[in-house]
Amino acid sequence: MGFAKRFLVIALLFPTTLAHPLVAISAAETILVDVEKGIVDGINLLAGIEAIRPLVGEGNVSTEEWPVDGGPITVYVLKIKGHQIYAHYNESWVDVTIKDPVFRTREGLKAGSKVKEFNKAYQNKPRITEVLGETISYILEPNRTIVGIQLDVSKIPLDQLLSMKEDDPALGEIAVRELGLRYIVH
Repeated sequence: MGFAKRFLVIALLFPTTLAHPLVAISAAETILVDVEKGIVDGINLLAGIEAIRPLVGEGNVSTEEWPVDGGPITVYVLKIKGHQIYAHYNESWVDVTIKDPVFRTREGLKAGSKVKEFNKAYQNKPRITEVLGETISYILEPNRTIVGIQLDVSKIPLDQLLSMKEDDPALGEIAVRELGLRYIVH
């Protein structure tokens, strides 16, 4: 079958794939996150929202207000291939939140990975563990990127959580609810 016929068959079977590049992908597929550079699927999130809009399409950018200490912040919801990530821009840093497991680092880390997988990938990096705060942060040098993970402790009894230490094997088995990436830009 020649190229033209194969193209026609693909176009008939998957018309939306060819009509628009921002289509949903199956859960088995991956959208690559370059943690150290702040690049998701080839899009540099550190370039700022105005540079990102034309790359993802105006209809794939919206905003939400998130409550934080000191008042709500505006967070940009970016749809990349039909999947959402969240970005907050500040004059000193950029925060990126990833909740969808289709976004993965080159090490395969994603929302849903276990803490021990992050510990292995970042074993030589400084780490801050707050079991009761349900977070672990890894500091990547030299670019001062902070990889923070939110733990899913919903199935852990409170007394076990209160007694858990940083080196507790049970901590390694906890799933990660979401990834937070902080990039210091100034």
